[in-house]
Amino acid sequence: MQNPGKKLRIFPAFLCLWFVLPASGQLLNSIPQPAEPSFEGHPLSYWVNLLKAESRDEDQRPRRRAQAALVALGQPAVAPLLELFRDKNGGVRLWAIGTLGQIQPPTNETIKALTRALEDKDNRVQAVAVMFLRDVGRRGKEAVPELTRMVQTAKPWNNYRAAEALGSMGPGARAAVPALTAALGSDDQALVAHAAGALCLIEPNNPKPRGLIIAQVKKGKDAQARATAATVLGRLGEAGKP
Repeated sequence: MQNPGKKLRIFPAFLCLWFVLPASGQLLNSIPQPAEPSFEGHPLSYWVNLLKAESRDEDQRPRRRAQAALVALGQPAVAPLLELFRDKNGGVRLWAIGTLGQIQPPTNETIKALTRALEDKDNRVQAVAVMFLRDVGRRGKEAVPELTRMVQTAKPWNNYRAAEALGSMGPGARAAVPALTAALGSDDQALVAHAAGALCLIEPNNPKPRGLIIAQVKKGKDAQARATAATVLGRLGEAGKP
């Protein structure tokens, strides 16, 4: 036979829970939540949505304004921009990666996104990613395999930028040396100059690429080739001196 007194002791306990649980929920709801970061009176989500919105005309001023706002907001904008970079729309991905690359200092997640962008089907996204990876320099070493592939297969300008990005990584991009050396035999004189410039920075004790650039400056087959070689040589600074 059950003890009636036991039931009486348990029942008040349930009553306490009945009243305490709703009260605890109200208490949690009353705790102030962190305010969403804002810029010029608008929250972060407003600027993210403005960057994502498709313009119906050629006026990109709203998107440029959103980009400036997100760069000013800094690190809190990184996570939503990484999410935008997964969008199916190439234009949205382009604006997302172009904004991410301007937020300093770049996070590890940003560098990984820039590396993934090298495989994007939109050439514009690839171009922007390469540009920012060049600025990241040695922290972008994980992008070396993709940048090497771009030197070998990408269209002009993207392959030049890829060579520049590899050079900015210094000796950490040593795995790209065979591809860059092969590029020295290209018929594209601009690619030859950019590949040689990268090799000067990756293998500073190798005099051959430096001599090749100097020879291009002096005896390039046309004015454009000489101008490109001179630009590359100027960017090398001390590394370009004999």
